[in-house]
Amino acid sequence: MFTLHQGLTSKLPSGKRPFSQPRLLASRTPNNKNRRLALLGALGAAFMLTALSASPTPAMADTWSELKPVIFKDIKLQTAAGEITLKAPYRAADDRRVPVTISADLKNGEKIRRITFIIDENPMPVSAIFDMSKPSSDASFSTFMRLNGPSTLRAVLETESGKYYMTQRFVKTSGQGACAAPPVGDPEELLVDLGKMQMEQKLASDEKVKATRIKRRAHLKIKHPNLTGLQMDQITLRYILARFVNKIEIDQGDEKLFTVTGSISFSENPELTFDYNFNGSDNLKVKMVDTDKASFTETFPVGIGS
Repeated sequence: MFTLHQGLTSKLPSGKRPFSQPRLLASRTPNNKNRRLALLGALGAAFMLTALSASPTPAMADTWSELKPVIFKDIKLQTAAGEITLKAPYRAADDRRVPVTISADLKNGEKIRRITFIIDENPMPVSAIFDMSKPSSDASFSTFMRLNGPSTLRAVLETESGKYYMTQRFVKTSGQGACAAPPVGDPEELLVDLGKMQMEQKLASDEKVKATRIKRRAHLKIKHPNLTGLQMDQITLRYILARFVNKIEIDQGDEKLFTVTGSISFSENPELTFDYNFNGSDNLKVKMVDTDKASFTETFPVGIGS
């Protein structure tokens, strides 16, 4: 047994293996009729799996009916009508690294205080929370997420006045079981570069960004395996202890821009793209803390000529 948070163990019960070797059901070669029946059965199973992953199922609707009162209690979530845009692929090319963009631009005088990102079918459904230090009428965040299976993705925006708006979309997956997929590379080697960061600034010269000398966009890369606690060491067949990005704080000079609360849903080596208004400061400071309480801080230069 293991849990996702406190008391996570790296071992299975003594003598247990996470899987058993398949037994040979028959030693003789099947005749043509049996071969055809087996083929039809395999095709039927494949069709059913495809159909199940093509759209939300009743069980998935039940998931949200259970999650909503736990996360938001009896708060009314209004359907977003242009207040929020949630972008994600129709089908994930790689379940371990699904690009997601949450953006909002309020025209009704409201200001954004928080954006909560939810993946219904993930082991930790509340996948990221973006807390704005200074409420703003607009915000944009892009990152990469793990999707453990086909799921509804939700972005819930909370305004300074206490209103909540939600938008959602369904994303199909390829069945990798991304939260349990082993890390890319040796886990011990991944820790060598733990906490290293890079940042790229986007300016007005990049037409795709639509940035100006005041409105900026930054792309942050963080080296971290973001271990889920569900992954298995492929040599020892023991579970790897969870260790994931817990907090990311972004400051511009003496002004805090926002704080991100992470989860196991962040991809390995998380990335974050965000918009901000240039306030004349010389730098952006990034502080990242993981669940092992390891803390890393980097300062990146910005300015009129950067």
